[in-house]
Amino acid sequence: MLVKTGPDFDVIIVGGGHNGLVTGAYLAGSGLRVLLLEQRETIGGLCATAELFPGMRGNLVANSAHNFEPKVLSDLKLDQHGLTWTEPLRPSSFIMFPDGRRVVSWPSKEDVRKEFDRFAPGDYEAQLRLNDEMMQLAAALDVNFFGPPPSFADVAARPKTPAQEELFTKVMFGSATDLVRERLVSEELQSSLAMLAASGNFLGPATPGTAFQLMHRALYRGSSAVRNRPKISAAAEFASRAPIGGMGAISNALASAFLSRGGQIRTASTVEAIKVGPNGVEGVVLAGGEEIDARVVASAINPKTTIMNLVPEDVVDSDVRSAFGGLGMAGCMAKVHVALNDLPQFVCAADRAENMLLARCGFRVGMTQDAMQQSFEAASRGDWSGDPVIYGLVQTASDPTLAPEGRHVMSLSVSYAPYHLADGSWETVGDDWAKHVLRYLSPHISNLDQIVDDYRFLTPNDLENEFGLLEGHALHGNITASRAFNWRPVAGFSDYRAPVRGLYFCSNGTWPALYVSGLAGHNAAQEIQRDLTDQLHGQFDSEMFDEGIQ
Repeated sequence: MLVKTGPDFDVIIVGGGHNGLVTGAYLAGSGLRVLLLEQRETIGGLCATAELFPGMRGNLVANSAHNFEPKVLSDLKLDQHGLTWTEPLRPSSFIMFPDGRRVVSWPSKEDVRKEFDRFAPGDYEAQLRLNDEMMQLAAALDVNFFGPPPSFADVAARPKTPAQEELFTKVMFGSATDLVRERLVSEELQSSLAMLAASGNFLGPATPGTAFQLMHRALYRGSSAVRNRPKISAAAEFASRAPIGGMGAISNALASAFLSRGGQIRTASTVEAIKVGPNGVEGVVLAGGEEIDARVVASAINPKTTIMNLVPEDVVDSDVRSAFGGLGMAGCMAKVHVALNDLPQFVCAADRAENMLLARCGFRVGMTQDAMQQSFEAASRGDWSGDPVIYGLVQTASDPTLAPEGRHVMSLSVSYAPYHLADGSWETVGDDWAKHVLRYLSPHISNLDQIVDDYRFLTPNDLENEFGLLEGHALHGNITASRAFNWRPVAGFSDYRAPVRGLYFCSNGTWPALYVSGLAGHNAAQEIQRDLTDQLHGQFDSEMFDEGIQ
């Protein structure tokens, strides 16, 4: 352990979301004195569980843990800090189309083929071929997600065949619509993939660059760092589980791991400025004027906010500052939470038994790609009235600890709800928008009107005001090839080191931006620990990282 000399702390972390907690847990485990500061009263950020209605709890923003990194789970021993999981959900998800049509992700390949064959015989095999080709390309590209990203130029030189070069061009620069229409026949099956491609981004499926979202997860799975490591958990089973207690259970386990390693957490503590001296970072200043000194500051909030709002203007080169200031952040996602007095009856369910299975897993409401593109274009003009893209979950169906028996909470993540409105404000139109979302969902749930007891919503403005999400963008900027690799957050600063000595980025605004994965926190902690090892001449134990570096 370090002897307490010099600054109050070795590291201060700004922001108590899952990446900030991951960063803190790794660094505190190395013997560093680490303080985490969170502006809200509770930790977790978007990865939180809250009482949404009296006696009924649910996911506040993020709904899915299927991207959470197994290595982080194992390294930080989160199972020893209270994190438990539901049984694998079978099926894992489904998508609903009008008139009771659907595609269900059954565990049996033959059952999934039957789902596809209702729309277009042969499309199941066509999608498998596309998946196989993307995985082969991913293996050739071999992009490591466990450290600073390679340059795009380096990655672009790795395809091994002309066919891989063609696919590389399409998944990096093309639109999801062009890619899926080339491979699949059914509009419904095409749109089910296109919806995944546009998810989280303020982009339409026909926007060039959206195909990258379909390749993003394949890049992770296809890398040698993942393919060759011991299997910490079976990918299919892990992807279909949910944390008992909601997404906040992940944050609580991370906080417990952090505290057990000697870290400190202060909530209701807003960082107003990052102090910078002649040799770099010196600490932070809190709202109210309190100053806390540290050798290093790691920002788990948006890199743009960090540079433009917290760092003194004169310490960053004007061109670099302009690059951060020019990052587009307009968001289009919002939330609707619904209190139910019974389980939804999905129109697409064949019978009561199947409905019980479907109620336990995530669902999407499908639409045509043209309708999705029209909604995007309307939202780009500040109009929220287009068909909403809905990702939903009735998490109480698989986790009864969250609500009284017979009561349920349905959580809806919804695009396209633009941060910038052409008319009115979210304070005045929010309720109309929430009702619009429920009306759109109603034809797919036959009893929805009878079982809704109450609802509440979070607009893009709420996401900004309550969670610090700049312009309501949950991903700290669109995830496309042009905002990934060495360009995330901006060129020259993709290695988690900010343009100020001693300042680091550790949020989803950095590589690899894989939603609720914890990888940004893992990678940033690795770089911080490496730099501090050099500075402090090995005064702390780096064993935990040495055995974990890929």
